[in-house]
Amino acid sequence: MKKYTSHRYCSSIIISLFFGCLLWSSFTIAKDSASPPLIIATTNSWHPYSYTNDKGEAMGVLVNFWQEFSQLTGIPVEFKVNSWQESLDDVLTGRADAHVGMVRSDKREQSFDFIEPLFTIDTKLYFNRSLLEEFSVKEFLLGGYDYPVGVLFGGYQQEFMQTHYPHVALKTFTSNQLMMEEALSGRLKAFVADTQVSNYFLHLGNKPGKLLPVQHLYTGVLYPAVAKGSPVFDIVQ
Repeated sequence: MKKYTSHRYCSSIIISLFFGCLLWSSFTIAKDSASPPLIIATTNSWHPYSYTNDKGEAMGVLVNFWQEFSQLTGIPVEFKVNSWQESLDDVLTGRADAHVGMVRSDKREQSFDFIEPLFTIDTKLYFNRSLLEEFSVKEFLLGGYDYPVGVLFGGYQQEFMQTHYPHVALKTFTSNQLMMEEALSGRLKAFVADTQVSNYFLHLGNKPGKLLPVQHLYTGVLYPAVAKGSPVFDIVQ
């Protein structure tokens, strides 16, 4: 993951002040105008970061960040809820102005511009306990076993596994909820998930010791993002 550098400092104080005035003017225009709200692409089962309540309304830590952004700047925001891959597509096709938050990667940098980093998340590999009776985690990650690993379709987990463990078979799911239901039922024996996401779903239905974290895979940084070259970048940044 590339180190993110948030600002470039101008060598001239005059130029700095000039651009500062321009930025302040753009904020004032954005706050005072009756322009349409920023549409923020979000996803529906990424607890506790982004999910929907019983009414289908966007909820979660990342949603709260954008609501706070709206309160501080006066720029209205609305949330467009979709599956994870569709949330990415919404930004890239212009159906949404920005993404609620994602892990940055070399592949994604080809399509997105990233804003200020928010916080880190940990992601782990989980096993059904029965797998530990057959082989070690190290052996499993070499590939060749008839147990596909569940990953979120379009998520960074999928990209990470394909890059670092190319011989491990993957099974993609359009939402974390669907993947966790398969794991809790025993039909899916292994999966990759963010720690807080798995903690939420396993708390709801996991029998003690049935599904276990067996290896930490990575710690990722979450960034809001816009489509490459989007003018929305200057407003949000």
